[in-house]
Amino acid sequence: MTDEVRVGEWNAHFSLGEYDRGKFVIFHSRGGDTTPSGEKRNHQYADGLETILCRLAGLNGSVKDALVDSVPARKLEEEERRLRLESRRFTYPIRLGGIGRVKDDFKALRLSMGKAQIPVGQANPRPNPKGDSTKKIRIYIDTADDVGLDELERVLGRREGPSDLPQESESAGEDAGHADSSHPDAPDDDITQRQISARKVRGGQPMFRRNLLRAYGEKCSISGTGPRGVLEAVHIVPHAESGINALDNGLLLRADLHNLFDDGLLRINPDSLMVELSPNFMVLTIGS
Repeated sequence: MTDEVRVGEWNAHFSLGEYDRGKFVIFHSRGGDTTPSGEKRNHQYADGLETILCRLAGLNGSVKDALVDSVPARKLEEEERRLRLESRRFTYPIRLGGIGRVKDDFKALRLSMGKAQIPVGQANPRPNPKGDSTKKIRIYIDTADDVGLDELERVLGRREGPSDLPQESESAGEDAGHADSSHPDAPDDDITQRQISARKVRGGQPMFRRNLLRAYGEKCSISGTGPRGVLEAVHIVPHAESGINALDNGLLLRADLHNLFDDGLLRINPDSLMVELSPNFMVLTIGS
């Protein structure tokens, strides 16, 4: 799964991934935490989600399925996590091009998806239940053409063209398992450029991941497992706060552990390099 990317000018973020069921968008939850600029995390959730749906429509996309993807919800069966949209207008797969071509056309779908989130995880949901309608969700998508994740990220995040992408191979090659001075850190990113070009903000990501693959021998730095395809590059000090792509600010985590990290249930102490698990704060030494 990719790192979080901002949806254009909105304070809303998404990630992308691809598994057996195809490509998906993770749309991140609205939260009470504040960003370094003093904003509430993802406080423009509604605008961001409408924008994502609109831009997918521009790719002749469709929504195949949608699930709540918060950590508590992932303990449930997939059927219990599904967003059950009440409106007869919206039946999976939802062909987005048939809804509209501008952001405001997608308000009704966004509201329906929000309402469907509320009862997920409730023991005895009542009619018209009250609750959170801005949760982390996973949206499985199709596009008319086989659009790759890089292109999807560019379009959904309103980034510059592909000429800004580093052209380096991400193959770990014969140097797997060892990172030294012959493989310098990826260049740090200027986080002030985020609203100008999300592509430039993430310009060092491919090299950052390749360096981590070498350093950890294509194994998760906590569990010591693979394979390569489920390993994701993670910033210890969040990229949004620092833009630092140095090797000592990175970990290679299995996708499920990355989810725990993103949801605040697992953190890395940057001083001791210990893994701290919430709520009991079980402490494990990295690599043990």
